[in-house]
Amino acid sequence: MLPSEEKSGILYKIKADFSFVRGNYLLLVLSWILMVFALELPSIFYGPYVINDLHGTPALLGLIGSVSLMIVALMQFPGEYLADNYGRKWLVSKMTIGVGISYVFYALAPSWHWILIGSIIGSFCLVYQPPLWALSAARANDEYLISSCISLFRLRFL
Repeated sequence: MLPSEEKSGILYKIKADFSFVRGNYLLLVLSWILMVFALELPSIFYGPYVINDLHGTPALLGLIGSVSLMIVALMQFPGEYLADNYGRKWLVSKMTIGVGISYVFYALAPSWHWILIGSIIGSFCLVYQPPLWALSAARANDEYLISSCISLFRLRFL
C-alpha cells in the first residue's frame, strides 16, 4: 500500500480525528465508556425495582428524577468556580469518586428514601461536568476536534 493510500483510509481518518485522546485523557474516556455501559445495563430494571421492591410510586420516580436534574442544573456555575479554584483534574477525579460512592446507596437501599439520597449525592457530585467538557475541549487543537470531543460525552444521551 502506498503512503498516500494509507492516509486516505478510514482507520487513518479515525486515528486523526481522535488524536487528542491520549494520556490521562485516554484513561478518562475509557473509564467513562465503562461507566456509561455499566450504568445502562440495569437501567431497565430501575423503575420496577423502586416501585415493587422499595415500595415507591411512579410519582416518586418522577420526583427523584426531577430533583436530580434540578441539582445538576444548579451545579453548573459552581462547577466552573470550583474548577478555577482547585483545578479541573482535581475536581474531576474527586467528584468521579463521589459519583461512584453515591451508587452504594442504590445497591444497599432498603427503601426508596435511600435511592433519593444516592441520587442527590450523585447529582451534587456531577458539579464536575462543565470542567470536564472544558478539559476535553482544551485537549483538542481546532474546532473540528472540539466538536468531536464534545460528541464523545454526548453519545451517552442517545
